Amino acid sequence: MKNMFLILSIFFLITGCSEEETKQQEKCNAVIIDSNQFNNSQSDPFNFISLNFENECLKIKTRYGGGCEEVSAKLIDSGDVFESNPVRRNLRIVFTDNDECEALIEKNFYFNIKKTSILILVIYK
Repeated sequence: MKNMFLILSIFFLITGCSEEETKQQEKCNAVIIDSNQFNNSQSDPFNFISLNFENECLKIKTRYGGGCEEVSAKLIDSGDVFESNPVRRNLRIVFTDNDECEALIEKNFYFNIKKTSILILVIYK
């Protein structure tokens, strides 16, 4: 009986890991490559906390005032590729917060950076 419990525990642990990876891939949004949106999009205020790479996703941790409604973020690439080593691209986070609440919230946003081959980031314009 103990062996059966151990086997089931290992099974659930393994399947739990694969479900978590699947959830992360589902929330890994595409980077928008559009110079018009890069130059003209308006962003609500937020604080940039950190960025990390998780698989092919760029994880951007933000802090903002809210807590009552959904917020969204887009990562927009200007389309410019700078001839440097490593190659650089201009990126901009456009944060949308239609939330009048004032709680201090931290949230992670994930973006698929495989297509843009981003190595160095310029986050704020």
